[in-house]
Amino acid sequence: MTLILRRVVLAVIVMGLIVVVRLFPDRNEGLVDIDLLLTSISGVKLWFALGSSFVLGALLTMLVASLFMVRSALVGRRYRKAISALEAEVHHLRNLPLATGDPFASDASSGGATTGKVVASKSSESPSSIEK
Repeated sequence: MTLILRRVVLAVIVMGLIVVVRLFPDRNEGLVDIDLLLTSISGVKLWFALGSSFVLGALLTMLVASLFMVRSALVGRRYRKAISALEAEVHHLRNLPLATGDPFASDASSGGATTGKVVASKSSESPSSIEK
């Protein structure tokens, strides 16, 4: 039932547009003068001036909207590339082997930085004999 109702509403709208397009020029037969920035046009029918200004405005609006849509698509493409690169990095990091040993042990050769090497110490040994 809703499909039939949609078609009826669409048919009524199309018929209304046809009537308006047909009656508009008949009711606006007057002549007007158009003053542009550098020139002027005289003797233009009112319906033509109104219709052409409507069409030019619609075209200009579509041009500006298409520029914003292209910009949005390019930004979206850049974000998708960044997301895929970050996902690849996360996948790479997940596949790294786990470090073994004490992560807080320091290596004397690296200036005290942690290396992850296991430091073995016995309570009876002196600090100089500890394996690093």
